Amino acid sequence: MAEPAPSGDADSTVTTQISEPSTTRKGLGGRAGWSIVDQGLSSVTNVLVTFAVARSVDQFEFGSFATGFMAYVVILNLSRSFASQPLVIRFSSVDAAEHRRACRAAVSTALAFGCLFGVPLVAYGYIRDEPLGWVLAALGIMLPGLLVQDALRFCFTSGGIPKWAAIVDFTWLVAIGVGVTVLTVNEVTEGSTWLFVWGVGAAAAAILGSLRLGLIPSFGEVVGWIEDHLDLGPFLAGDYLLTAILSSAAVLILSAVTEQTRADVGTFTGAQQLVGPAFILLVGLSLFVVPEGARIWKRSPERLAPMMGLASAAVVVAFVLFSAVILALPSSVGVQLLGDTWAPARAVLIWFCLRVVGEGLAFGATSGLQVLGRARTLLVTRAAITAPTLALAVYGAWDDGLAGFVMWIAFARLVAAGVWWLTFLKAQRQSRGQSDEAATLMAGGVGTSSSPAGPSARRADAGPDAET
Repeated sequence: MAEPAPSGDADSTVTTQISEPSTTRKGLGGRAGWSIVDQGLSSVTNVLVTFAVARSVDQFEFGSFATGFMAYVVILNLSRSFASQPLVIRFSSVDAAEHRRACRAAVSTALAFGCLFGVPLVAYGYIRDEPLGWVLAALGIMLPGLLVQDALRFCFTSGGIPKWAAIVDFTWLVAIGVGVTVLTVNEVTEGSTWLFVWGVGAAAAAILGSLRLGLIPSFGEVVGWIEDHLDLGPFLAGDYLLTAILSSAAVLILSAVTEQTRADVGTFTGAQQLVGPAFILLVGLSLFVVPEGARIWKRSPERLAPMMGLASAAVVVAFVLFSAVILALPSSVGVQLLGDTWAPARAVLIWFCLRVVGEGLAFGATSGLQVLGRARTLLVTRAAITAPTLALAVYGAWDDGLAGFVMWIAFARLVAAGVWWLTFLKAQRQSRGQSDEAATLMAGGVGTSSSPAGPSARRADAGPDAET
């Protein structure tokens, strides 16, 4: 077990629990459960605010709030790509002191992203004196706290204590509950005020998380952190943007090709909302699988592929059961959920269920590529899969409208799962070969001279292989 930092060290506030998570079945199950709970709390917080705003403001104000929220999601995922995800990939199996230093750098980077995007949003809101401008200005003010709160979740999950990530998110949920109550009682109808209160809740949760870890962000660490992980950040950001573009392109294709444009888009959106909980589960499990995979890769590389296969199998079983429940919903329940959209959505729901099963099949492979630090491979494979997927979607929409559209997307997802696994297994073989070669060189006395441990050395020692 790793020794805690000496009492005189600035890192001594970190406990060995962060650097040495339990490897027992109970410990693994507990971390998996808390990771899912954490993601559930995060999603519930956002859904609660969205519904509360929708019920309290007019359509124009809600549109402004929704625009601000969409901007937040994009910025959040860009921040994760450069700050939080490298932390999980490369620092989930290091000692406590090194983990704390990495957390400080990652949180500082998230804070810098909040300031970088927040300042122009505030300026835009000041110049454009109308509801959308006010919403974006409120987002700009609260963005640093929002991004820091999210980065702290990754600090806890990478440290093997996702329970504290859930506590931080629960704090946010409670703060939001109080804020929603106050705004509802006072009949507040400005979207900017709602967004500001949502951000205040995140800031309160961020303060709690920072106190728990004893972190004080330092902008001086941001440039070094980004430079150390340039083989990850830009490619992870590209992968997110490509996924987002594919989702938007699908709706645009549906709008352009089918005859009943608005009705089909509404049906597509309604059915997608029904399977939404499956994707929440997927995100929650990724917060567990990637850091655990990084630890296994360091201890026993040969166990990584079986672990990822087990993860995919578990997700597929869960998604099949979930799909069975969704497909068996009584019409009375479906109408309560989607109103008039239920009947057409029910007719194509089977294809949405097959699509999420395809996502589950690919889950272990895409997570494994992250564990290996193969962000470039992740992006290139995603791009290679996107083109035929869009082509099949166009053909399906042209041939059979909405039904053909979603059927061919589901088929493409199932086939893509095989591509993802072939790519992951090849990348793992290459990474193991590189690790064996490095071990042979070290055994032969090559590279044994001592040298100061700078940022590049830390990156090499802290995690999976970097792509070259």
